[in-house]
Amino acid sequence: MKTIAMKTDAQLQRDVMNELQWEPTIHAAEIAVAVKDGVVTLSGHVDSYAKKGAAERAVKRVSGVKAIAEEIRSRFLALTGAPTKILPGRRQTFSNGIFGYRMTASR
Repeated sequence: MKTIAMKTDAQLQRDVMNELQWEPTIHAAEIAVAVKDGVVTLSGHVDSYAKKGAAERAVKRVSGVKAIAEEIRSRFLALTGAPTKILPGRRQTFSNGIFGYRMTASR
């Protein structure tokens, strides 16, 4: 009968962190990894749901992971391309690229 060696929590944590480093969309400082009894907990903040999904898929590629507890929060910038200052006497339009929200400001 073939015996399969189980990874320790420390080995799993190292393997998961290595896998996340190979994921091009994720920065190491964005996501923390904790492991207890083979259950991987991901926590931190990212700027898109795509990064949350990429992190979860990366963990699923690691052998020995029993389950994933995903506690990553997404933070979106409210407006993109917004002027830092509204100039007097000018109408300026800027939009949020995520939701298609447009806003016009004038002074």
